[in-house]
Amino acid sequence: MARPAKPFGEERSASLFSAASHEFLEHGYRGASLNRILTRAGIAKSSFYHYFPDKAGLFDALVRDYGAGFEGLLSFDGTDTPSVTDALVTVAERIRALAAADPRSFALGRILALVDAPVTPAVEKFRTSIGSGLIRLLIRWRGSGEVSAALPLRLQLRAVAAVIDVADRWVLASGMTQESVGHALRLIEDAFRPRADGA
Repeated sequence: MARPAKPFGEERSASLFSAASHEFLEHGYRGASLNRILTRAGIAKSSFYHYFPDKAGLFDALVRDYGAGFEGLLSFDGTDTPSVTDALVTVAERIRALAAADPRSFALGRILALVDAPVTPAVEKFRTSIGSGLIRLLIRWRGSGEVSAALPLRLQLRAVAAVIDVADRWVLASGMTQESVGHALRLIEDAFRPRADGA
């Protein structure tokens, strides 16, 4: 009878996730080697497979762990919905604070931006959480007239999400500088702003 594996404690998990993060960012998801990850983390393959089914399972666990700080990113307390500009500034400040407090959040953005990143349950949950927050804000802004309601909501959501994705990739590629964040915020704000003709 095989001995039960040692539980993955916080330190072992942190080591494994750090090694995986470096490997995914350096080689992409498909090019990442599980052997290199385990060697770098100092974890035996048999221990790994006791807790994770494969590389996708590790990726999923990493996204779940690194994404924990993003809960409530688009939540605003109270009955008053902030203006588009105020909401964007608040969200940017929250992201900056999160990145300063936990550099893994910056790594998560880069990992999720990988062209070959798999769509795992944790990735879906993360995207759904962000999408749900965004749709709640859009509905409120459309109702107040701050954002045009001329387009179907789902089309508008997809368009805004695409602009946010492009802006996010821009900021990550630019090293999250003050200037790149400012450019990204202006681009996103323009995506929300109604056209001059009121359409």
